Amino acid sequence: MAKPSIFSKDYEKKMRRRRKTITFAVVIGVVLVIFTAISAQGIFKNIGKSINQAKNVTTDNTKEAKKQPEITPKKEQKTEKPAGYAISLSNGKSINAIYETKNGDKVFKGVSTNRK
Repeated sequence: MAKPSIFSKDYEKKMRRRRKTITFAVVIGVVLVIFTAISAQGIFKNIGKSINQAKNVTTDNTKEAKKQPEITPKKEQKTEKPAGYAISLSNGKSINAIYETKNGDKVFKGVSTNRK
């Protein structure tokens, strides 16, 4: 983009157009730099979180590997009577989640409401 001659009859018109073009390019450049900086911070936060989670998983796995209980043959465990969780909702109502425990696993049977 060459500078127009000051002796040209369209000098002012060309200079205005040139200033607008340069200003537009600078604004676009600043916006791109800001956008890149913001997205890079988000990317680095996500990378940091995933690295921390991976470290936690590996340390948990090594702890579990060290603490393996002895395997002893057991008789089949009997199922216990149904138990439940009492849950109160934000609108003031409460519900019960009923479950049974079989061989150390919780199996949810249903949800019942308590009317007030």
